[in-house]
Amino acid sequence: MGLKKDIGPLIDRALELCD
Repeated sequence: MGLKKDIGPLIDRALELCD
């Protein structure tokens, strides 16, 4: 499931932008 690996960092970045 490479999707989760790709989404992992994406979510981290999204949270940083939201913060």
